[in-house]
Amino acid sequence: MLSFTGEVLSNGNLLKWSTATEYNNDYFTISRSTDGINFTPVATVDGAGNSSNVLNYNLLDKNAPAGLSYYRLVQTDFNGQKSAPVDITLTRGEIKFGITQLMPVPTNANLEVGFASATKNMVTMTIHNVEGKLISTQNVEANTGFNTIRLDVSAYASGVYFITINNGNEVATGRFVKQQ
Repeated sequence: MLSFTGEVLSNGNLLKWSTATEYNNDYFTISRSTDGINFTPVATVDGAGNSSNVLNYNLLDKNAPAGLSYYRLVQTDFNGQKSAPVDITLTRGEIKFGITQLMPVPTNANLEVGFASATKNMVTMTIHNVEGKLISTQNVEANTGFNTIRLDVSAYASGVYFITINNGNEVATGRFVKQQ
């Protein structure tokens, strides 16, 4: 897998991915979640089988809901073996406060966190592991509009983490996966 990206369009979310080579590639499965935990398949796209060329794929999710959506891409071989999932997030519509982007997911070093804020204020950002243990807390100055923070998660153990932002009035949560 070379890349997995997405773009919000007026008629849905356009998902795009590329492969460098394919060996016994039967199909790709695209799944969507609004909570980052429970994923539902959206579609399957046939793979090329075997290829040594760069191939580009895309899928338009015409039923994408408003707000934050997590997308997961999994490749399945003819023998049923599946690749590790690759996740991205997309946000449809205007969000006054909330997480708009977490990438790359999974990550092994840096996580880019995008969030929207209706006002300039201090935001508390916390990270918990899947067991609920607090891993990190930091205060971040949010500007009005879109904000981006880069977090170094290279020292985190492999696993699932939840990131929460809180402006004192509103709370938003997202999910990311740390891999070695």
